Amino acid sequence: MHNTPPLDYYWNLVKYSREDECVYVVIEMVRQGTLLINRMNNKEWKTPFEGEYQIEKLEDLYYATVQTLFCTFNKNF
Repeated sequence: MHNTPPLDYYWNLVKYSREDECVYVVIEMVRQGTLLINRMNNKEWKTPFEGEYQIEKLEDLYYATVQTLFCTFNKNF
């Protein structure tokens, strides 16, 4: 069981990791936070292309995160 708050845990990962691992952790934190915002506001919300692609590279994760942010904060979507 962790006694460390979740964000402190992630920032400690960033502080002591290689650059590529830091990028992964920060992108994943943004993506998961955005998904939580969407699910709190709309229980049945899913990203438009969820399940149609697999995240295999860091670039895939980046674009999935950008798509999630766009779908969350674009008022016309």
